[in-house]
Amino acid sequence: TPLGSIGFLFYISVMGIVNVRRSRKLMEQARESALYRKLAYTDELTGLSNRTAFKEDLERRMEPDKAAGKERILPTVVYMFDLNDLKKCNDTYGHDYGDQYIKMAANALKNIFAEEGKCYRIGGDEFCAWTPYSSMEAVNEKMLRLDREVSELNHKGFVVTFSIAAGYAIYEESEDGGGLYSTMKRADAMMYERKQEYKKSYSNVWRNS
Repeated sequence: TPLGSIGFLFYISVMGIVNVRRSRKLMEQARESALYRKLAYTDELTGLSNRTAFKEDLERRMEPDKAAGKERILPTVVYMFDLNDLKKCNDTYGHDYGDQYIKMAANALKNIFAEEGKCYRIGGDEFCAWTPYSSMEAVNEKMLRLDREVSELNHKGFVVTFSIAAGYAIYEESEDGGGLYSTMKRADAMMYERKQEYKKSYSNVWRNS
């Protein structure tokens, strides 16, 4: 009947409005969820991924790919970085300059790992990265690029000498019983050793000046 047709059209119209509103709400929830996830996994100061993201990515890297027949961890290089003299920069010139120092380091590392791998800020002056391992030449090239980035930044000038202590380790099944976390510790040990060398050389320069 005409009345029934009108009622049916009204029902269809109401359901259409309800579905549009529901779809809009779901889209808003999805956007909010994506935003919260981004905030949870991103370092606010540098825009790099944070420690939480690093841990999850490392865990994912260690998952065996049974579908592809890969039961062991894929060849991986873990890099550790620490900023030299950040405390001196903060204490002498203020935290605004300290933040600039951190951002400069983050941008340098972004440049180095933009094409391969991923880098993270995992602490106040601590950064790390990982890449698939292809060859020692590729690892050495990363370190040379870091030297060039540091040299260019010092050429431009800053309130303190720009310097990054760096270490790396390649995953070895025979050595790294704790998976890539063990690799990370070995990289951290190399980085710490180089940081101590920097402090000694800086101390010698100060004594001789």
